Amino acid sequence: MRALFPMAWRGLRARWITVTTTFLALALGVALITAMGQVLAGTLSAPGRAPSRYAEAPVVVVATGELSVPVPGGSAARDLADSPGLSPAQLDALAQAGPLTLDHVFPAGGLGGPLTGRSLATAGASGAAPLTGRAPAADGEVLLAAPGTAAGARITLYGPDGTAGEYLVAGTAAPVGGEPTVFFTPAEAARLSPRVDVALAAAPVTVPGTRVLTGDARRVLDPATARDEEALISVNALTGTAGGVAAFVSVFVVASTFAFAVARRRGEFALLRAAGATPRQVRRVVLTEALLLGVLGSAAGCVLGDAGAPELAARLRGAGLAPDWFTVGGSTAPALIAFATGVLVALTGAWTAARRAGRVRPAEALREAETEKRGITPVRLLAGLAALAGAVWMTAEPLATAPAELLKRKQYTPLAMLLLIALAALAPLIVPPIARLVTWPLTRLRGATGMLARASALGAPARTAATAAPVVLTVGLAVCLMGATGTVDEARAAERADRVAADFAALPGDAPAVAPDVAAALAAVPGARTLTVRETSVYDLEEDTVLLRRQARAIDGDPTGLLSLPLVDGDPAALDDTGIVVDTEWGRRVGETVRVHRADGSPVDLRVVAVIREGAGGNGAYVTAVHAPGAPIAEVLVDAPSADAVRAAVANTGARLLTRAEWRERALTGATSEVRLVAIGLVVGLALLYTGLFLVGTLAMATRERHAELRLLRLAGAGRAHVLAYLAAETGLVVLTGCVLAAVAGAVSLGGQWLALRGLTGDAAIAVPWPTVGLIAAGCAVLALGTVLTVALASRTREEAAA
Repeated sequence: MRALFPMAWRGLRARWITVTTTFLALALGVALITAMGQVLAGTLSAPGRAPSRYAEAPVVVVATGELSVPVPGGSAARDLADSPGLSPAQLDALAQAGPLTLDHVFPAGGLGGPLTGRSLATAGASGAAPLTGRAPAADGEVLLAAPGTAAGARITLYGPDGTAGEYLVAGTAAPVGGEPTVFFTPAEAARLSPRVDVALAAAPVTVPGTRVLTGDARRVLDPATARDEEALISVNALTGTAGGVAAFVSVFVVASTFAFAVARRRGEFALLRAAGATPRQVRRVVLTEALLLGVLGSAAGCVLGDAGAPELAARLRGAGLAPDWFTVGGSTAPALIAFATGVLVALTGAWTAARRAGRVRPAEALREAETEKRGITPVRLLAGLAALAGAVWMTAEPLATAPAELLKRKQYTPLAMLLLIALAALAPLIVPPIARLVTWPLTRLRGATGMLARASALGAPARTAATAAPVVLTVGLAVCLMGATGTVDEARAAERADRVAADFAALPGDAPAVAPDVAAALAAVPGARTLTVRETSVYDLEEDTVLLRRQARAIDGDPTGLLSLPLVDGDPAALDDTGIVVDTEWGRRVGETVRVHRADGSPVDLRVVAVIREGAGGNGAYVTAVHAPGAPIAEVLVDAPSADAVRAAVANTGARLLTRAEWRERALTGATSEVRLVAIGLVVGLALLYTGLFLVGTLAMATRERHAELRLLRLAGAGRAHVLAYLAAETGLVVLTGCVLAAVAGAVSLGGQWLALRGLTGDAAIAVPWPTVGLIAAGCAVLALGTVLTVALASRTREEAAA
């Protein structure tokens, strides 16, 4: 036992290429897990920040805004999408405890961007004292807490419904908590938005249906709170995906490296067995090497990860993916977890190789120098089949029950990993027939180079499989993840683009909504047909237990020819105030009556008049405008014989007019979000880095051990150029084999998505960024060829120097 560590240490020193590759892979994996853990800790421990919107108000009262529906055994509750505000009865009850200051909070527009409209009565509670000018004294005056306009200017502002008004900037103030705000007189704010959103009280008062906020709890009303929560969710998704891929690729690289190294050392282990070593002792040697490597690599990775975590947080802040206050956590837990993970990864990766090493017989010492052991171990076969079965199940089960699940990152990312694990484990069985297929054209060529390359690739399946594995991983991740993301995003963009069938669409421009008088002007255009669309939500009780909030659009007008819906059954033209159009996700049929709750929580029974496809992003439901009272107009679809008349109707109104072609271009542009692009780039970059290391180490080790073979070629009359051409041809064939296997993984993964989209949308197109994938595959080829030729030339140079 005392000799194990010295023996393992000498073994590591003797195989410096393999050790360096595995050490770097472990160190980088642990560094990334450490850095991601620190970032994750930062998202869970946001620094305490003072409220901004109502910083000077001791007590703030708001409506609870919750919908509760009785279900068997209790009730189901959800926050309302459209808070009803404080009712007159609630305000009367609050007023009995003392005077109240009322605030109306609503979206406004003007000055080239969105604004928040509020009552001047609460400006003092926000600390928005005038910096220049004076406080407004009339309804036509405002206090502007936004940059770019001086006191005394006359400006055009838009109310929450998009209606324009002229106002005098009586004074200016600093933005409240970074939120551009315009304060109207209390009467004007109440006219623009009658709903009372907030009441400022002198003391806490308990009134049913309200919530009292004091101290730091007042921050929930700051707009930055919601934005920060969304940003932190994105950061969590990014770190989770990258950390998972880092752990997966680390195990893949370490396991593959140890397996290949053990396969190359069968003669060494046979000699140990002949010298009296037991199988258990041989296994201990391999596991001790892995332990040493795991401890050293993990320790280096922890140091590197702790140093890089602040830089990663800064990059996330700079890209706008994290709040400007975001920083990494100071906990030691991420480093400890990453260290333990790294050691476990090293031991796990070496376990199968150690078992194989222990099974080497003493009599194999000479035979293994001549032939390569063929076949696949039972454990590896079972692991590969289990991973393949898991991948098939992850594809088939959602296709049969919920196809939309295959379009989610949490489904297609592990599916791609399972497929790649299955291909890597089953490579000794899969690679030979694939290699025969891709090398068959070489049999039709003249000369011995192609023939020798084919024979070498087929005669050493273990070496070919080990060399192809990193190519499979790199190209496979690129095809599966980038293809899946592109396919889903483009399918959703195509749905948005195809939804509009009208000649024109009027959308909000500077205004937060399309004004009712703009919609009326468009309807008055001679020969025009219009359809107004309002965004809203409805709540549906699924299976009498789960209260779901569903996207909905409230329309006013006949949708025929203006709105293109992926119809399954029924007639959308039959939609009236008693009807509803639902998508297939609802599980309803035409003619059924369904009870829904509107955005304000009020219940209504509606008859299903049509069913449309669920779609890649969920097509939601359609109701009439009567079920979305107070909801602003999101768009007006217009068909008219005169384009000039339509443009004249929206001129100088704050609305933006798009043709159908411009609508499609707008919908199809920027389909993939910045967060998803960063996540994809990070994941694929990880794969490139890791597998590049693995490819270099594996090829360098394999090429160095082929001295006798290459010397035999030289003795047979082959020149240096012929030998290098032979090595290059063989390496190119192996890389091509890996690309074919990666394409198989992509076909299975993206094929499942294609079937899911066919069921959800009725049409599907796979969107793989082939130029990027081609560059990645070419990079693998260049890296592989460069490694093989460099090692071969260096070895030849040393031989000539020795001679």
